[in-house]
Amino acid sequence: MSDLSTRVATFIVDAEIIIFGDFTLKSKRQSPYFFNFSRFSSAEKLTTLANFYAEYILRENISANIIYGPAYKGIPLAIATALALSERKPGISYVFNRKEMKQYGDGGMTIGADIAGQPLIVLDDVMTSGKTVAETREQVQGQRGIITDYIVAIDRQETDDSGRYVLESVRQENTFRVSALTTIADILQVMHQRPQLAEQVRRMETYLSRYNQ
Repeated sequence: MSDLSTRVATFIVDAEIIIFGDFTLKSKRQSPYFFNFSRFSSAEKLTTLANFYAEYILRENISANIIYGPAYKGIPLAIATALALSERKPGISYVFNRKEMKQYGDGGMTIGADIAGQPLIVLDDVMTSGKTVAETREQVQGQRGIITDYIVAIDRQETDDSGRYVLESVRQENTFRVSALTTIADILQVMHQRPQLAEQVRRMETYLSRYNQ
């Protein structure tokens, strides 16, 4: 795994963004672990994550200057990452969508930069089923924006019902680049170094033996 992926994975574990129990995912699967991005309510943690996104964007020489955050979890990611990039990527701006059309004032479905005809970087939290990617693509196309890159913090590396890896399926279904800062495999490598997490690792690997084939 890359140095960036290792650092992100270590941060996810040490900041307790990964939590354990019994959770129903958006995919309807029952999972023994969940990535709780509401724990980024700490400004320090959010800044750290935003710096990881910014580092990746700069490393990959992504040229788009508008960061799009899908409501709701993507909103703080977009704003914080735009701030993290402000000195190294002049002209950077952000935008996020409304869940419902505003019927008064300026109206519209987005708040922030005008995206019509503009290239965008979409920032999201976790790749699970790929449904959020499709929803976001439709929203952006409805506003005549152009997604060039869709970046998630974590790829759960799960297969869909047909046995295909979700991230690869999403890549094949879209013309924009789709990438992840880190993966569940890299997170498990970090967790293997924490003896107190041995039982959680066992449950995760049992789950992944079914959905990560």
